[in-house]
Amino acid sequence: MINSNRIKNEIKKCIDAGTDKFIIYPFGENGLKVKEIMQEYFGIIPYLIVDNEFSKYNGEIINFDELKQLYIDNCTVILTAENEELNAYMLSRLSEFVPCTKIINIKALKEHIIKESIPDFNAFKLQNFLPQEAPAPISTNTKIKIRILNFTQSTWNSVYSICKAAQADQEFELKVILGKGACSELMISIMKNERFQYVRINDYQIEEDKPDILILNHPYDIFSDIKDCRRHCRLIIAASMQLIRYTYDWNDFWHMQQKSFGRFYPDYYLFDSLLYNDMRRAGYISDRIIEMGNAKFDGIYKACQNKSYPPEWDKLKQKKVILWMTDHGVHDGGITQEVSFDIYAGSIFRYALDNPEIGIIFRPHSVLISELLKTGLWTEKDIETLKGYCLKSENIVYDDTLTYDNAFSIADGIITDAFCGITCSSLPTLKPICLTYRNKYDKPFHKELEDCCYSARNEKELLEFMDIVRDDRDTMMELRKKALSKCVKHFDGNNGYRIKEFIKKKYKESVS
Repeated sequence: MINSNRIKNEIKKCIDAGTDKFIIYPFGENGLKVKEIMQEYFGIIPYLIVDNEFSKYNGEIINFDELKQLYIDNCTVILTAENEELNAYMLSRLSEFVPCTKIINIKALKEHIIKESIPDFNAFKLQNFLPQEAPAPISTNTKIKIRILNFTQSTWNSVYSICKAAQADQEFELKVILGKGACSELMISIMKNERFQYVRINDYQIEEDKPDILILNHPYDIFSDIKDCRRHCRLIIAASMQLIRYTYDWNDFWHMQQKSFGRFYPDYYLFDSLLYNDMRRAGYISDRIIEMGNAKFDGIYKACQNKSYPPEWDKLKQKKVILWMTDHGVHDGGITQEVSFDIYAGSIFRYALDNPEIGIIFRPHSVLISELLKTGLWTEKDIETLKGYCLKSENIVYDDTLTYDNAFSIADGIITDAFCGITCSSLPTLKPICLTYRNKYDKPFHKELEDCCYSARNEKELLEFMDIVRDDRDTMMELRKKALSKCVKHFDGNNGYRIKEFIKKKYKESVS
């Protein structure tokens, strides 16, 4: 729930500064609470109340489109949505016409309680009165025990080259901990084929294993709970698979890092250049945050040295190929800005039918498939029908392979959702990229990516991009090269090795 004291303080500051017109958006439980605070403490009636759903039933409540017409200067909007994705989406739309100084975002306020409004409870925290534990004992093994937590199958590409580098190092003893989302039969077969030692997370006991090094990877992993890591492990590294921020709000970004990585108390956080430089500009930087190339680029680099056509993809040979990759975001009764599949799918499939000289690799995100099944929008039969359509088509393939590396090697152009990490993953290929948006008012998380890519906010712009790929009329190559130099640290297939060497160095420093 909202921090009432902070809301009261923010309203008071606005009134003291001469602003007494407030808009509440949206009008759920938090919106009702804000209205009560305004009326009971300040005797103010909201200037406008905005809610797309309740505007259908209450004539005193308007919808968002009406707000865009009625908004006036010197009026403050109180954004009351707590859901992270919904809040980011609403904030993006508001920012198109409301100055940021005129938005009070309760999501940002939630994590920052005014110190003077409450007693200092810090003395109750264990770390402030218990003596610090001694560092984990130095291993007596002849090899350094390194454990890599792989949370989900879909991000295996971001740890694979680290695992290979550790496996090849005679000083390391590697074991992969498979999270709940990475325990598929496919992943088990990969562990066996690659000769990786592995353990399912439900069977892992860190107090018995006592590893020297633990590597974390996924910033949205809040389920892989390994207790007492600091007591039983000497060095903990968060080698984030994350390439982009996934939010406009830095408070939200750090809240998620703390919620996922933070509970393990990492010694170092590793980020590639786009995020690292973004954090530095925002003032979030320390000796524990390291600029380091992302391991997922290694597989892309190696695949792109030669085109590799699986047998069932032979129909794409001699064609200009467009790789279409989706994000996900159909949940909680809504569709987030992250996914635009429903907006453009019909156009892409129709274009493929009308232009047989073009090849399409369709790679839907596995989580999107799960979301559509969970919501009942698709059935297993629907998926089989879709795959069957692609199979019978003379120029479409359905890509559900483990990684997108082969697809990148074949593609001549790339279409992906504007808020997806693939916007950065695909940049080093230097192939033309089109970012698709749900709404014409949406803004990217990272402007430097949008500036070097084509954008589609409607069907016409998407079809124009597909024509550009078909006709080989790309004009943005130099812009992508310039962005690549700023956003990606290394693209040479050796990031996993560099990460392994960095970790080995830091471990040896800790025991010397």
